[in-house]
Amino acid sequence: MQKENLTAQSAMEIRYSTTKREIFRWYLKRWKHKLWMYHAIIFAVIVFTFHGSHSGAGGFEAKPILIALAYGVGALACMAVFPLLMHKPRERILRIDEQGIKTRIGRQSGEMRWARIVSVQEEPGYIFITGRNQNGFIIPDRAFMDVEAKGAFLAFAKARVR
Repeated sequence: MQKENLTAQSAMEIRYSTTKREIFRWYLKRWKHKLWMYHAIIFAVIVFTFHGSHSGAGGFEAKPILIALAYGVGALACMAVFPLLMHKPRERILRIDEQGIKTRIGRQSGEMRWARIVSVQEEPGYIFITGRNQNGFIIPDRAFMDVEAKGAFLAFAKARVR
């Protein structure tokens, strides 16, 4: 990438890879922001459904509640581990242009139009781009040649999110 005013360009391309640690940090951030509510609801539904269907008519029984709690915790653990299992450590080529984001990892490729993107946020060390389906991109600072290139990329992306 050349050192020039990238906001005037019609497209930008970066290359980077992410680590499982970065994915986990992103997940924790999302969990603190909003995912905890979904997890609490899912946990409650699993516990009450399982306990209600496996408890006796006579009231509280320890074994069904413990099994229900184990299923609830297991479901939450699976949700937390899923992003780590789906992580692709290979180099990603990410291109943004007027239409949206195009990405490629090896032979896999995808595209996300700007209308499907909810937010573009900068945090220390990263840019997070999140889609309406809650999938997104974690772009580490090391993907950019310098601070100016990161700023231009960020400005370009933010200007296209409605």
